[in-house]
Amino acid sequence: MQFEGNSKKTWQTINELTSRRKSNETVKELKVNDVVINNSSEISDTFNDHFSTIGPRLANEIPPIGQNDDSSYTNFITCNNKTFHFCPTSSNIVFSHLNKLSRSKATGLDNISARLIRECADLISVSLSDLFKKSLTSGIFPDDWKCARVTPLFKQGERSDLNNYRPISVIPVIAKVFERIVYDQLYSFLTKEDVISKQQSGFR
Repeated sequence: MQFEGNSKKTWQTINELTSRRKSNETVKELKVNDVVINNSSEISDTFNDHFSTIGPRLANEIPPIGQNDDSSYTNFITCNNKTFHFCPTSSNIVFSHLNKLSRSKATGLDNISARLIRECADLISVSLSDLFKKSLTSGIFPDDWKCARVTPLFKQGERSDLNNYRPISVIPVIAKVFERIVYDQLYSFLTKEDVISKQQSGFR
């Protein structure tokens, strides 16, 4: 990757490999209960509190559904005696996923870019497959892979209103690869055993 005489292209490559990119427009102030917050640290804490509690608050507003109700999820599940088990993943499968990574995929808190991982796919696929196997057999997902870079994305309306932002969470690229491997196995089982209702068109 040499760009002799082209400093712009050289720095573009360096920034992609080290995940140094221009950040989105920063939020300058928020208004909560008629109180204006303009300190960057307090803004971050306010967003964190809002995003981490909005799920449970919305869930509490959903009326409870009994098992005999027509809208109960139990009415749409096909029962069978099949049991799902994760299968050990091979280094070839891991390499295939790494090699398909989009170079522009957002980078997580570990600052390891998708482009760097893709360039090193042949060197790290065996070690990663061992890590993935260990995680699947032990049932333990590494804590570092659970940490996400959360960015508040403005939708529309008043910029000082918390409700006009939605969180974009970016976990490490390696965790996304593992997530895809788990998804492939689980979705294959659900489809093969006809567990997913034919009436479910979204979020399959």
